Amino acid sequence: MKENRFKTKDLQAAEGFYLAEDVKRSWTEDFVDEDKGEVVPVVRYELVMERGTYLDPDAISKLEFHKQTGDIDEIEVTDIQRTAKPMGPGSFRPWKATAYAGGKTVVLLLYARSLEGALAIGGEYVSRNYVGGFTFGAVQSFKDSIFIQKDFSDEQREDVFGNEEKVERVFYQAEVCVTWIFDDYVTDRLFIVLAKDVDEVRELVEEWVRDYSVRERQRLEEQDSKELDAYKRLAGDFDLSIKSAAKIPCTATVPMELSKDYYESLEEGAEK
Repeated sequence: MKENRFKTKDLQAAEGFYLAEDVKRSWTEDFVDEDKGEVVPVVRYELVMERGTYLDPDAISKLEFHKQTGDIDEIEVTDIQRTAKPMGPGSFRPWKATAYAGGKTVVLLLYARSLEGALAIGGEYVSRNYVGGFTFGAVQSFKDSIFIQKDFSDEQREDVFGNEEKVERVFYQAEVCVTWIFDDYVTDRLFIVLAKDVDEVRELVEEWVRDYSVRERQRLEEQDSKELDAYKRLAGDFDLSIKSAAKIPCTATVPMELSKDYYESLEEGAEK
């Protein structure tokens, strides 16, 4: 059955349908930018009625009030009720995207805040670095994983003959167990690590945990947090063990700057 969906300024014609989109009223306020000494107009929004609302006479009456006051002009309605909403982008986390471009299989590791973002960022990278059509075959989120990609560009190694030796590194997905000596607190974490072998995975994760401990304790101290006593373990030593580590096939890693640029462009577009 084909959906009957349309926009209308005649609210009476919308009775018996459902709202296809949220109805919001907007207004402009002047904001003083003290740094620049300028008055900047800022658009504010307020939700009038949610998507999926059934438009009975009471709902129509409320919308008529907002139309008469100039808050709204038209609404979009449908004969299909949709009440669930897509969640907004979360925090950055690692993703693996497999694309087929120019007759090649391309496996990318990248940072994104959503599935849609991972596809868009991966697509932007492929379009800049490959020729011809491309499509994505799979996208996987490494949820709750910590991404470690140390810069080894200054590393210099020589073989037994004194020739420069290139160290090959791959990405590992590692499950790590950390036990804090202070109170025997145990936590398991997942890491995505660029390393030459499992031993280096362990070294890099240990370095990350130490740095994290310092940063977290400094944060709590700066906030004069009551949680500080509960986190005394962060100032102490810890034992670390690798429970599992598996190589992740990867063609390229997408620079974090590309991911940030994507979301900044979304925010700029939302403001317009």
